[in-house]
Amino acid sequence: MGKKIWWWVALLCCSEAVAQPGILGLPPVTNFQKRIYQAGTQSWDIAQDARGMLYFANNEGLLQYDGTFWTCYPIANGTCVRAILVAPAHRIYVGGQGDLGYFCPNTLGRLTYYSLLAQIPEAQRRFEDVWDIAQTADGAVWFRTNDRVFRYQNNQMQVLLAGSNLRFLQAVNGVLFVEDVEKGLLKCDGQNFIPVNPNLRFGSPVTGAVGFGGDTVLITTLKNGIYCYQNNQLNPWPTSVDAFLCQKRIYACTRVGNGQIAFGTSLGGMLVMDLNRRPLLWLEKNAGLQNNNVLSIFCDRAQNLWLGLDNGIDLVEMSAPFYRLLPDPALQGTGYAATVYDQQLYLGSSNGLYTKHWKDYYDPFARLDFDLVPTTTGQVWALQQVDQTLFMGHHEGAFQIKNNQANSLSNQPGAWTFLPIDDTTLIAGAYNGLSLYTRQNKQGNWKYVRHLLGLDESCRIMVRESSGAIWMSHPYRGVFKIQLQADRQHVAVQRFGKDHGLPSDLFNYVFKIGDIAVVAAEHGIYRFDAAAGKFIPATELNHWLDPAHGRTRYLREDARGNIWFSQGNNVGVLWVEDEGVHKRVHKELFPALNGQLVGGFEHIYPYNAQNVFFGTEKGFMLLNPDRLHKSDTTLQVVINSVRFPDLQDSLLYGGFPADPKLAMGLPAQRNNLHFSFSATVYAQADPVQYSVRLEGLDAVWSPWSTKTERDFAHLPTGKYTFMVKARTASGLESAVCTFTFRILPPWYASRWAYLLYAAFSIAVLVASFRRQRVRFEAEKAALTTEHQEQSEAQRRRMEQSEQEIVRLQNEKLENEVQFKNKELALATMHLVQKGEILSSIQEELQKTLQKTQDGKALRDDLQRIMRMVQYDTQLDNDWEQFAVHFDSVYGDFLKRLRERHPQLSPYDLRLSAYLRMNLSSKELAHLMNISVRGVEGSRYRLRKKLNLGGEDHLVEYLMNV
Repeated sequence: MGKKIWWWVALLCCSEAVAQPGILGLPPVTNFQKRIYQAGTQSWDIAQDARGMLYFANNEGLLQYDGTFWTCYPIANGTCVRAILVAPAHRIYVGGQGDLGYFCPNTLGRLTYYSLLAQIPEAQRRFEDVWDIAQTADGAVWFRTNDRVFRYQNNQMQVLLAGSNLRFLQAVNGVLFVEDVEKGLLKCDGQNFIPVNPNLRFGSPVTGAVGFGGDTVLITTLKNGIYCYQNNQLNPWPTSVDAFLCQKRIYACTRVGNGQIAFGTSLGGMLVMDLNRRPLLWLEKNAGLQNNNVLSIFCDRAQNLWLGLDNGIDLVEMSAPFYRLLPDPALQGTGYAATVYDQQLYLGSSNGLYTKHWKDYYDPFARLDFDLVPTTTGQVWALQQVDQTLFMGHHEGAFQIKNNQANSLSNQPGAWTFLPIDDTTLIAGAYNGLSLYTRQNKQGNWKYVRHLLGLDESCRIMVRESSGAIWMSHPYRGVFKIQLQADRQHVAVQRFGKDHGLPSDLFNYVFKIGDIAVVAAEHGIYRFDAAAGKFIPATELNHWLDPAHGRTRYLREDARGNIWFSQGNNVGVLWVEDEGVHKRVHKELFPALNGQLVGGFEHIYPYNAQNVFFGTEKGFMLLNPDRLHKSDTTLQVVINSVRFPDLQDSLLYGGFPADPKLAMGLPAQRNNLHFSFSATVYAQADPVQYSVRLEGLDAVWSPWSTKTERDFAHLPTGKYTFMVKARTASGLESAVCTFTFRILPPWYASRWAYLLYAAFSIAVLVASFRRQRVRFEAEKAALTTEHQEQSEAQRRRMEQSEQEIVRLQNEKLENEVQFKNKELALATMHLVQKGEILSSIQEELQKTLQKTQDGKALRDDLQRIMRMVQYDTQLDNDWEQFAVHFDSVYGDFLKRLRERHPQLSPYDLRLSAYLRMNLSSKELAHLMNISVRGVEGSRYRLRKKLNLGGEDHLVEYLMNV
């Protein structure tokens, strides 16, 4: 931002005239040096677009300024730009050296240069500087060089006035004017150029033209003053400053919105003139400009003037409501008191009392310095008018000001303030208490009487209510109610503090509002309730001056009932309008004064509706309330760039909306963004704050801040809209400016990736399905094989089990057979024994026969033989058991044999059984109890019964039964 310079009404000890405005004070001037805007020293033309953006035709290209950031755009051949024209659709025509064309935003919203040189016939392409560009109502764009005019329309370029000596081109009130050195001033009727006054030659180049109401056009020349074109007539337009304008040379001019005309000169800075041809303001180097050579001048939509200088750019805030006054420019003393008395303006500062004649108009070319009132050097504390007399409170005591002279009233040091008691008596607050003064005669001469007893505190802040009660406050002692005693030598004092309703005993300041005393305390404003005998909150004042905004430091009511205040760091006014029963109050703050008033010694002097004086740390500020609401009310905010903060030359968006409906897509790795924005407000008196919100990330707007940049890091995938709005300290709020973009998903999360994932997933599913199917088939085959193997194993196990069972059964059978064989063997043995027994019986009987001589012995032998027979009978009983066992061993042999040969006798069956057992004939003889020969006979008889032939083998037959 440029360096703001408040320049003063006059400079002491200056040998030549210093610029003075038509009204008192000078507007604020902001200087922009080359090091600030980083471009060429000279700016030849100035324009503003619909968004409020400013453009300068600079030596290094097209220079853009949005209120915060400067940007320079070079043209194709890199030469200086002499002229610019802002056209619709964000198109900015420029003219340089040997080139002309236009800037318009590219797809990224960045201004890009497009040369129109190729549209010019090849034979006409060699030219020098393009000095002027104008556009007529038919949309045609005109370019002027020193020797030709180009007309560009419908993408076609036409060359006119080729070979002429041209010095000026401009469109005013729908008329295109061109100056030809040979033919004079020409106007264009579409294609042809007609002389305005064939007989008039200016004798000096035409430098500008402005509309001056109706069809009147004022035309300026470099060295021959101003001319008026009206009703097709061209005549001189004389002013009281023609000599100045001719000497200083008019180089540019512009119309100011309030009917004034501003002239930029080559040697004398800037001059502003009103409709009555009266000079209002003259600014030159000694009055704030960087230099006196003004190359271009432009009035923006806020009615402020921009000056393109030979070295730098200046902003003159013509519409600023505050002008600076410095009565002692060399010392720049602090302002403590101001008043207008007897048609004189008096300003009391830390260096003394200064005065100037008070009037409505000040000639900017007259020398009108403030004069120091004699004998007032030093600290001035107060200026108060009492009964047509002006009193001054000074460090050296009380003074009466009369005829611009200061007359000391006493040798008492340090007078603060003055309060009238009646027409002839007043009390003065001093360093050491109170003093009494009386008026001596009708001429208004006053005299010190005495020091009043009863109060020795420093009495700087005092008011007197309409009831006559006097209130005094001391910042560290409390609040005092004072009453002058009848002897006029003493005062009765009543002290009030924390015990009487005030928040504390410290920082209490008493003021008079509405004829009653109020106390601005640490926490709010209080008034005295006489019935309760204590202080209570002043509800209505606290409503408008909320203690939450800080401690109220100063209050003053003007003649119209408005209340001027200083609260915290804010300075403002409560505008009070009487609406009958009720009063409507409107609060207004003055950001330009924030922090400028003197802490603890604030002073505001509302002289009338157009002039309000504020004592500041450097002189005084003069407010004209009529200008408060005449400035630009169109507050616009622009997003001038979007960049990647981690990359160089990474402009993503250049500030011009190429397609506001298009949401820009950004790769996932570019999710760190830097936004810069600005409100196109250039006056410094009303600072701008910003609030931003990133829709898609932020749920609420950010707090208001003066920062014009915002960074966002690591944004996740999604759609976002960056929104920014601005507001001024006076409460004016802009519309929301937006920029929409999308953070694309990473490649692995993109739509194509998801399609690939889907295809891959399908392929995986298919492969998995196939694999599962193959696996299923394999498992099926494996299960089948396993089942078969298990079945085979089961079968083998079953076979093994069956074999085992068979084996076990066989073992069982074998065991049974063995058992049966044992039984059979026993039976056979039985039979054998039987045979043996029978043989024994035979032998015994033979012996008995031989022993018949002994009867007793015979009887014993017979009994023994009977016992043997009984035993044989027992053995015969065992045959049946033998037959059963034999059938079980040989598969019911005897049963089958009986069924096949029922004619067989038991003897035959027994013989067959023995034969089946393959016993020998000898064994048979013993078993059958017959001889071997008997056995053969028995075998023979058995064969007959079995119907066996001679070739049949008896044993084999029995084996097969």
